[in-house]
Amino acid sequence: MISQDAVVDRIGKALHQLAASRVPQEARKILFLARIDALFISRVIQESLREPILSSGATLVATRGDYRQFDHLRQVLPKEKLGPHFHDAQSIGDCLRMLHRPGDVIVVVVTKPVAAAVIAPEGDDQTLLYQTASQAEGVEPASPPSVTEARPVFASPANERIIRALFENQRNDFSGSAYLRDVIFQSPSSGKMIKRSLTQRLLLHVAKKRGGSIRAVRAECNSTILPYRHGERSAIFHFSPDISVVCHAITPNKHLTKAFLESHDIPTPQGGAFEDPNAAKDYFLSRTVPQVVKPLNAARSDGVSVRIQNEAAFDRAWNKACQFGNKVIVEDFFSGDLVRVIVLAGRVITAVCRTPAYVVGDGVSTVAELIDTRNEARLLNPSTKEHPIRHTKLNQFKQDGGSLLDIPPAGQSVRLTSEPLVSNGGEIVSILEQLHPSILELSEKIARVIPGAGILGLDLLVADFSAAASRHNVCVLEVNSSPVLTTSLFPVAGPPASGFIDALFDFVDAGLYETARSRPPEEPFVRPARPCDFGEEGEESGMAACDTVTLLTQAARSRELSIETVDARVQIFLTPERRIGFFKGMPSSTRSLAYQASGNPAWIKRLLREGGVPTPEGRLFPIDALEEAWKFAEALRRPVMLRPTVISKAFGVSLPLVSRDHFSVAWKRMIDQGVNGVMVEEYCRGRLHGLLVIGDGVRAATQWTFDAEQTEGCAQDVSERVHPGFARIAVQVRKAIYDPTHAGLDLIAESLEIAPDAQFWTVIGATANPDLCRYQIPGAGRGRDVAGALLDALFPERSGETEA
Repeated sequence: MISQDAVVDRIGKALHQLAASRVPQEARKILFLARIDALFISRVIQESLREPILSSGATLVATRGDYRQFDHLRQVLPKEKLGPHFHDAQSIGDCLRMLHRPGDVIVVVVTKPVAAAVIAPEGDDQTLLYQTASQAEGVEPASPPSVTEARPVFASPANERIIRALFENQRNDFSGSAYLRDVIFQSPSSGKMIKRSLTQRLLLHVAKKRGGSIRAVRAECNSTILPYRHGERSAIFHFSPDISVVCHAITPNKHLTKAFLESHDIPTPQGGAFEDPNAAKDYFLSRTVPQVVKPLNAARSDGVSVRIQNEAAFDRAWNKACQFGNKVIVEDFFSGDLVRVIVLAGRVITAVCRTPAYVVGDGVSTVAELIDTRNEARLLNPSTKEHPIRHTKLNQFKQDGGSLLDIPPAGQSVRLTSEPLVSNGGEIVSILEQLHPSILELSEKIARVIPGAGILGLDLLVADFSAAASRHNVCVLEVNSSPVLTTSLFPVAGPPASGFIDALFDFVDAGLYETARSRPPEEPFVRPARPCDFGEEGEESGMAACDTVTLLTQAARSRELSIETVDARVQIFLTPERRIGFFKGMPSSTRSLAYQASGNPAWIKRLLREGGVPTPEGRLFPIDALEEAWKFAEALRRPVMLRPTVISKAFGVSLPLVSRDHFSVAWKRMIDQGVNGVMVEEYCRGRLHGLLVIGDGVRAATQWTFDAEQTEGCAQDVSERVHPGFARIAVQVRKAIYDPTHAGLDLIAESLEIAPDAQFWTVIGATANPDLCRYQIPGAGRGRDVAGALLDALFPERSGETEA
């Protein structure tokens, strides 16, 4: 950082240069203080710059940096000379293009290099004269943007009248909110200072008020998990409670969601998903209405382009979307205002309109001044204070040919951005009471048809808030299974959803959502599923191949359940009484978090230990980390065993390893088996067993036998020999891994027939997505109809089970 005196001297040289510059009639002299590191100096020095600036003949003074950095200077300058204020260096190039007129002279003063396409200050002085009428300093003169018809802020006059009425009559004041103050705390794990998010603070506040306990955990899924414990129940918050594995499988995939909703007669934009750019362009050219191009699985409107009408624009939009994935959706543009509806427990609880960034003229102020006024107000709202309207984001304003120095007539709305995002300067207006009842009914229908939908954030385009939910008036854009909770709590206008977080906790405490499974727990039990006999080739009823989905589908048909196939991974089984979805064999009552944890042995090991379940000390290593793994094994000072992340019929665990040579041989065997990760853990003497637990009961068990080299394994059914004491352990494991509906666990013990208290035992793995074939078609012994047992637990009215 240079000294304050040097800063003042540099500004003085710039003002002298500006005073000496000649400009044509009607042109202007513009002083741009672009990056002045020391201009937070005393008020006296800032105010002393007033007269030199006026003497230089400066027509306009623009600034860049923190608002407060220029407070004193901007207060003493005449209002007519105050130009726009910019927030970051990347904005300067765009700003110069919007500010300039032919013949203008702009002097840019910097104390550090500025990252902008149209200026590149060099040398010790770093004062740049920007002459728009020539190529001074090698800068190309910026051509003014082509003027197009300005895009209206709202889709219809009816919507604009509703929003303006709310601004006039129900504008909110959050200037006294405690949530305007940041909360910084030290992470207990990393020791780093972290700012607590607004969502976390809201959840913590309500949990403490209700007498619950809540703690933040940084889990392996790269999300902040907030477990809320109330009595015997436990709910997992991400942005919302307990996302169902089925709901989470459907909603992130925009194309799958669209097809699913259309199959239930819910209006969505017409279009398709493409990987081939030529096929996508052919489809685009076949349409007669403007198109939207967006990534298949991106979030927060990343990579989205709207109102695409020509090939050049399509090519740009395609390249933009491809930055977020190789599958891109091309669909019809629907003219409407974006409404976010939150549905909780099947009922609409709040609805807001997301407006784009815009300003309303007063007949006196420039667009730049109106933006500054709007930004000052945004600082007083907890949800917008960190998201000012940035001049780099004014894409719609630039496209419409606007200038920051334009003075809009009183009452005229000027749209600044194309997308209605709070992060780009957009605003939230609460409109629940203004929406037509049929729009609310449509939203609740969506929650009914998506299995496991406890809480949903629906993005609807609505042409007229007060009109019925016809296909011409409402279009469903997206369904979010993890909506941001703060969206409706701090609206700029309209009633805040002040009771939303409490309603969320009521929802959790009452066990209303499917993943809570609020039925009273049973005493853990062992009840083997009914036997099922297979032929010599491992076939039953002509089944030549086995996987969990196939077994469940066959069991559903035998129980005369209706089947709705969403895609290869997702099916919905139905009766007149209920509909339950399945994702890869996991029912919608299983939490997405349980599935995520199941794919991470280190995470599972931590959860088991936190749940009081004994598990060997160990670590997971990638297959190319042999040396690091051996160092860990040496540090244990005990024999170790190697096992793949998932134990299958092909291979199991290695013999106790005590030497580097034996360790290397076992490691190479893992490489030959094609595994990606290897668990290195202390060796535990005993036999390997598998248990399948559904609800509070053990329904099947196997015992593994291996050949002398531990390269080939065979599972034998031992369900009839399980000691009742292992039921308690199995249920304890299931609950420890986020309480899935059913779970599989791998356990080492001398024998399952001996009481756990009378022998050594330890759990080496668990999963919320067990392979049912392992128990239904074991390598030896009679299989168990575990697929049927799972469906009987979920559809008791169709139960075909008889106890063994």
